[in-house]
Amino acid sequence: MRTRPVEAPELRVFLLHHAGGSHTAFRGWSRRFPAQWDVCLVNAPGRGPVAWTPALLELDKLVDHLLDEMSPWTDRPFALFGHSMGALVGFALTLRAHAAGRPLPFWLGLSAHPGPRTAEAPATSHLHRLGPERLRTAVAQMGGVPADVIADNRVWSQVEPLMRSDLVLSETWRPMPGPLVSPVPVSAFCGLDDPIAGPAVMTGWSEHTERFLGVRAFPGGHFYFRSSSAAVVGQIVDDARRALGTPAGRHRPEMSPPATGPSAQSAQSE
Repeated sequence: MRTRPVEAPELRVFLLHHAGGSHTAFRGWSRRFPAQWDVCLVNAPGRGPVAWTPALLELDKLVDHLLDEMSPWTDRPFALFGHSMGALVGFALTLRAHAAGRPLPFWLGLSAHPGPRTAEAPATSHLHRLGPERLRTAVAQMGGVPADVIADNRVWSQVEPLMRSDLVLSETWRPMPGPLVSPVPVSAFCGLDDPIAGPAVMTGWSEHTERFLGVRAFPGGHFYFRSSSAAVVGQIVDDARRALGTPAGRHRPEMSPPATGPSAQSAQSE
């Protein structure tokens, strides 16, 4: 979805949503980006304008789908920013595009995801295996779904299947053997109080890229950006411009001041 189409843009940025989410996770973001940027809100099948299509249960199939859907829009320099499941999708998509000789993003923004799991990784709990009520409680604790949706039995019964499908997709992906290294620069974004992927965990992404720009930590938990969208977009723009080789710092959202202090500093910088 392009809520503010820009013809012949300086660049495009694709925003990839979390498990159970949709383009609405980034509502209002388009106006915060530079006027010459084309902002594309990506929906996985099963939601938004493509709600009539069945949700996918395999990340590789979603990557194939997105590569085809995004192909006409990769004629300009482009970047990817993904939150939680969207971060894993963006990373896998970049690896697949690189292997297939397809156009690559010039920058990856990976938010609130601890990184790809390999066969050697220690076992972790899987949310998709939880029973209905335990999953409901876990989702409520993460803050990803409005409280009124969680509390309404009828509405939650409609949300749960899509949520569970996305969790299966993201939690069961095991990459093919070989280097799991992004050929493009990566910045890691997170909330300071995220119990799943806080600053210390997000530094692990440095092992999966040839050029790690650092961890960008903001106040909040797993969905930190909901109270800091202006500052987060400002950081996305600065990092993307640095990766593209154009001067950073030109764009700062006018609607709120840039983040300052320890909460906005990189936990690790290039």
